[in-house]
Amino acid sequence: MMISLKGLRILGIRTTYDPNKRRGVGSQVISFKSYLSSLDEIRSSSPRAAAQLDALRKDEVEQLHAWLTDRSEQRNNASLRSTLPILERQLDLSLSALETESGKQGLTPELAARLYGKMRDLQQQLKKNGHARPKISDKQKGG
Repeated sequence: MMISLKGLRILGIRTTYDPNKRRGVGSQVISFKSYLSSLDEIRSSSPRAAAQLDALRKDEVEQLHAWLTDRSEQRNNASLRSTLPILERQLDLSLSALETESGKQGLTPELAARLYGKMRDLQQQLKKNGHARPKISDKQKGG
């Protein structure tokens, strides 16, 4: 079965050999919305999709599951790659917010404790990945 993305839908096309035409003929065996990411989501999205899923052969279901898993993993990896640059921007915005009166009022002791914990976890993870805390010279400290 060939699986392809066509617009906002994902199509599964089964190719079978037609001896009269002496070539393979493709027929669509499943079609579902492209935002669905698991067999359970496909099954619950519509009765038609559920019926199409039930009509697939076992190897086609396994192939579809593998394709969905791979696509989900690729999307997750792409999302994770963009997270650190976004984090830097969010930290800059957070620092700016803490300089304002409304930002200071929005910072509760509980939130501050959680932020300190997250910063500690981030520092440990950076160090684990080989990025030790940089040395700050007296000139950079302002002294």
